[in-house]
Amino acid sequence: MQSGRVRSGQLDREEAMRRPVEINIDQRTDWKWLMSAQGKNFRNLLSRRFARKFPLGHDTSLRAFIEQVAGRRARGEQFTGYLKILNSVHPAGLRLLLEYGVDYVPYEWTTVPFEPRPRHCFENAWLLAHLAMENDRVWAAIPPPILYVEGLAYGSIVRPMLHAWNTQGFGSRTAVDWTHYSVCPWSRYLGIPFTLDEYWSICRLRNLEEGCAIFHKDHLTERMIDRIASIIDARKQ
Repeated sequence: MQSGRVRSGQLDREEAMRRPVEINIDQRTDWKWLMSAQGKNFRNLLSRRFARKFPLGHDTSLRAFIEQVAGRRARGEQFTGYLKILNSVHPAGLRLLLEYGVDYVPYEWTTVPFEPRPRHCFENAWLLAHLAMENDRVWAAIPPPILYVEGLAYGSIVRPMLHAWNTQGFGSRTAVDWTHYSVCPWSRYLGIPFTLDEYWSICRLRNLEEGCAIFHKDHLTERMIDRIASIIDARKQ
C-alpha cells in the first residue's frame, strides 16, 4: 500500500476547518437517505472531500499524518479546534501505532441487523468481536474470527480521532466499522488488531472494563505498552 505524503502545514490547515460535516445520531435514516437517489449529490460531495484529503484514495496511508501528530504531541502541544479530539490519545499510543499499526480499507455495509451504540466505538467493536466469537447467527454474513482493532480514523465526515473497529483476521486489511457504518466508505483507518483474549489481557493491567480504549491518555501505562509489544513479538515467532 502506498503512503500519501502530507504537505507541510496540512495539520494547521485542517485545524482551520471549523465547520466539518457532522454525523447525525439517527444513523439508519441517514444511511438510507445517503444510499438513495436523493443522496447522490451529498455522496459526490463526500467523495470530492475525500479525494482532496487523500489524493491516493484508499491507498493513502494515515502514517504520515500520525507522524505529524505524534511529533507535535511529543513536544507537549495541545491541539485546538478540528484536531482537539486527538488530545485524548496517549503519545505512547501514537508511537505504538507508528511502529505496529497497519492501514485498513473500509468494509461497505449492505445490511445492519441492529444499531450500534452511538459514540461508543470501543464497546461496539468489543461486542461485535464477542458476537462473532460466539458464532451469533445475526452476524453470519461476517465470517469469524473477528478481531478488535484500535487506532486512528479520519475521513470526509469523521474528524481525526481515536477509534475502534473490527477486522476478519490478522491478514485482513478490511475495517469493519460498525459504529460509523453509514459513512465509513469515506474514511481511512490505521490500527493494531487484537484477539479478545489479547485485548482483555491488556485491559486488566489497568483494571479497565471490556469496551474501553487502551490507547487513551488516561488509560495507557508502561505495563500495557510492554504487554502490547510482547503480544506482537509473539506473533512473529
